[in-house]
Amino acid sequence: MNNAKIYGIQKINRAYSLRLQEIDFCETSGERMARIMAWNAFINDQISLDDGNSSTNKIAQLKYVESIELNDGDIGISEPEFINYFFDETYVINKRVTLKKIKFAFYLFLALAAYGIYAIVFK
Repeated sequence: MNNAKIYGIQKINRAYSLRLQEIDFCETSGERMARIMAWNAFINDQISLDDGNSSTNKIAQLKYVESIELNDGDIGISEPEFINYFFDETYVINKRVTLKKIKFAFYLFLALAAYGIYAIVFK
């Protein structure tokens, strides 16, 4: 299943357009490129929020090479920095597109479980 079907194309587009406004204020063009590449990889289903670090790392490395080719050999940051920004942006993507209701339900059940453990242990 692709990301647009899981999270909704309207929600992804809305989150992406809002994030692009924030990305414009990044210090270096390499950081902007890494963050935009992360969004493009997510939109094009090259990465998923469920992917492990190793597969996301491989995509980030490929995107680094792509960005070098697009900018005639120099984007102003090293590969580890690019990958760091790429991973950072996947966290932002996760926060922006996942359903808040699911997060709320998870924390509600977590709080109830903590209360249950507290009640068992201290009573």
